[in-house]
Amino acid sequence: TPKNAPVILFLHGYFDAEPKPYDAMLRHFARKGFIVIYPSYGNAINPKAWTDNAEEAMKRAIKFLSSNSHVQPDLDQVAYVGHSIGGILSLHLAQKEALTASPSIPQPKLIVLMDGAGIVSPAYPYLSIEDLSKIPKSTRLLLIMAEETYQGRLKDKSHCESNEKVPAKPCNGFAVNRKAYLNTPQIPREQKFAVLIPSDFRGNSGLRSEHNGAQGYCGFWGKPIDAIDTWGYWRYTVGALNQVLRNDPADNAFLNSEKNRASGSWSDGREAKPAISLDACFGSGNCPSL
Repeated sequence: TPKNAPVILFLHGYFDAEPKPYDAMLRHFARKGFIVIYPSYGNAINPKAWTDNAEEAMKRAIKFLSSNSHVQPDLDQVAYVGHSIGGILSLHLAQKEALTASPSIPQPKLIVLMDGAGIVSPAYPYLSIEDLSKIPKSTRLLLIMAEETYQGRLKDKSHCESNEKVPAKPCNGFAVNRKAYLNTPQIPREQKFAVLIPSDFRGNSGLRSEHNGAQGYCGFWGKPIDAIDTWGYWRYTVGALNQVLRNDPADNAFLNSEKNRASGSWSDGREAKPAISLDACFGSGNCPSL
């Protein structure tokens, strides 16, 4: 065990105050050598308090770890990782800390959005990401989007690709990721990457890239878990964490090569669909059809 380890602040989705849906992923990150802090930042009917609650939980966790853990938190190496509306909160919290003269929690060197969404929810007025310009320009940004979320834009492209604050509902996730990319102009383009995880189906097996694909959880209906979680969302997130927080040159987290976007092969030898870069999509509006 190391004397110290980088820290992940993981911010959950709208109705996931209990960590069970994320349990496999959180343990996966811990096994990779990261301290994982998971705050239950509030109930669904009081989103006004979410930012302060997440901040306070992070402060208390750091204090506890610093006094009680044999592995000390490395507060110079911190990432915020958020799923769904937790992705919005991760950006909003980073902006809030950057605006504070004496931040109460460490600012992130890396922010990861796992299918960020929730811009059409009642919580959004309290978690605005319309201005993210104060997040330090040295920050790295990784946006991971599910195919089903991306395809929603086709129902109302004119609204999804506009700059309006409240987009149409089909644009929910697409608008969040687009705003994250465009509203951080201070972060150089080579330090942020947007990637689409495609669905792929073969025989009786399937890799379904949907909003909760990152969770690795059977869910209410007890459906079998597929590999979209590990091979898609977790792999790219761990690559980013290693590259940014550990300065590991072996992990090219921002997937700027065809090799890194490859997704392996099916048992019959056919290659699975690779991840798709969305940088040009968000940067110039040149969004690919799938």
